[in-house]
Amino acid sequence: MHIELSSPLSLDQQVPGTLLFSNVHQADKGLLAQIFHRHQQQNSLLIPAVPEPLLVWVVSGEARVGERELDGEWHFSQAKKGDFFLTCSSTPSELCWQSTATDAFIVMHLYLSLPLLQSAFFDLYGHSAKDIGLKELSAQQDPTLSFYLRQIQTELMQSKSSQLMMQGLGQSLTVYLLRHYGSDKNRTVFKGGLPAFKLQKVLRLLEQQLAEPFQLSALAQVAELTEAHFCRAFKKSTGVSPSQYQIRLRIELAQRLLRQSNDPVIDIALQVGYQNPSHFSQLFKREVGVTPIQYRNGPL
Repeated sequence: MHIELSSPLSLDQQVPGTLLFSNVHQADKGLLAQIFHRHQQQNSLLIPAVPEPLLVWVVSGEARVGERELDGEWHFSQAKKGDFFLTCSSTPSELCWQSTATDAFIVMHLYLSLPLLQSAFFDLYGHSAKDIGLKELSAQQDPTLSFYLRQIQTELMQSKSSQLMMQGLGQSLTVYLLRHYGSDKNRTVFKGGLPAFKLQKVLRLLEQQLAEPFQLSALAQVAELTEAHFCRAFKKSTGVSPSQYQIRLRIELAQRLLRQSNDPVIDIALQVGYQNPSHFSQLFKREVGVTPIQYRNGPL
């Protein structure tokens, strides 16, 4: 499958891959959909905890995928084209993967809003639910689910996608998920955390201003929250403060630049926002365990 790259919306082109398509500007209406071209290998990718369930569908390629709670034990599965992952976690988690095919590893992420879930639940069962349970699934195949996801993918890739069409497809998909993967056991009650579409806007701003001084007020404004409320909700979603998350993004980019370029360490420090090379080296060693020079010279 060949997909033309669109202009990336975030740093995902430099850290976990390239963002190909997104409806983030329409996502407050119920469904946030994004398509990523992932790198062949990723040692760790933070998956924030948000109120909405996350559905990941493999559009192309094949990979050995690991999942774990933060600092927990890795659990691996082999994912191929058409497989899906369903996650409903109230705590941040991590992913890693190693591509095992020559085809591009392309995935689609879908976040289903709570109002959308509640509306579908009411339509099916005639009453509201305080919390709606969905099963946790990894590398599963479902031809009917893939049919719905393929329609969403096609609409998302339109030069001008229809918000009305995406809403309708999102409703159909959600009804199907509740019918076939609803669960009365181990329900997760989400409290706090940023809605996925707001978190995506915050992360995009963080990534766009990666080399600039940290600006809490600007991030809180994007989230439409007070600074104190924003900090609490952000940490609930990611497990770290906004400033700590910025450091993580900077160090991840620095790691890639150290391995993929011959730029001097001092230049890389400047590219990721650190004017003081000594401070950059200290932070890098704290986060990675070795100095930038040791990381560059180490085994691939």
